[in-house]
Amino acid sequence: MRIAMPSFVAAVLTVLLFFSSASGQEFAEQSESQKQLNKQGVDAMFASDFEKAILSFKSSLTLGELNVTYLNLGRAYAKNGDCAEAQASYDKVLTSPQVALPTPGEVKVFLDKYLADLDTTKCPGFVTFTCKPMSAKLSIDGGAEAACSSALVKLAPGEHVAVLALDSRTMEATFTVEAMAKQDLTMELPKKDEVVEKPLDTPKPAEAGISGMALTGWILIGVGGVTLLTAEMIDIAVLKPKVDEWNDGVTATSKKGDIEALQSTNLAIFVGGGAIAATGLVLLLLDDSGGEDEGTAWLPDTVIVTDEAAALSWRLSF
Repeated sequence: MRIAMPSFVAAVLTVLLFFSSASGQEFAEQSESQKQLNKQGVDAMFASDFEKAILSFKSSLTLGELNVTYLNLGRAYAKNGDCAEAQASYDKVLTSPQVALPTPGEVKVFLDKYLADLDTTKCPGFVTFTCKPMSAKLSIDGGAEAACSSALVKLAPGEHVAVLALDSRTMEATFTVEAMAKQDLTMELPKKDEVVEKPLDTPKPAEAGISGMALTGWILIGVGGVTLLTAEMIDIAVLKPKVDEWNDGVTATSKKGDIEALQSTNLAIFVGGGAIAATGLVLLLLDDSGGEDEGTAWLPDTVIVTDEAAALSWRLSF
């Protein structure tokens, strides 16, 4: 009995010492700012705004590290698809200062659950694109085109298709993303083809035919010519004999007025015919469709008024 007493006392003292040390465990205190930031992060998590939640928890950690803050930060990273960051945050949960509530045991239960939920095989990977030229536009998996930059692009594990485009040049690349892995992908467009100048079109020969303006011109020249010919015939067949009779004294002086009237009428016919022919000539000059070469027109022979015709108005001068 005397031999057993020291062993019993030692056992009791050991148990008392254990409970004494456990009850004397010191816990970290959360400041009001930390509590507010953690609450903002939790509210953002419930609203599925994981980016905002991450910022809130990281801001809280700048005021002091706490196990529960790292736990919440890891969960926010996991929900946002940032598996590597989530794992790094979970690794600090058990080594950081502990809060009283939730208890360290409760924190450990949640940590084990969150680690089980973290399926690293489904975590995204990261790709850095190098585009040549940098002014080209990049689209991934049929998405909208965007400027190519050196920033990391987060993509789900699996096969993806990237298209680089600039002007009429394009290139396509198929690549595979591994979970939580980083890779570099260089895409270079083919050199721009030299621009082949289009040969000048050979002028087509003018089509056979006559334009409306040219046709009108020829008609007017014809009418004017007939009118001039008529005036000439009147002059020769009618006026000339009468003038000769008057000059020989055969015709009475009283007939002088009739001769002058007839002469004036014939002169008007002659002038009118000349004007009509001249109008037709102008139309032919303005028309450019009747020649062999584009812009060149065939012109009629110039109508010449002879001295004899011009003298018609001067045959009787007093």
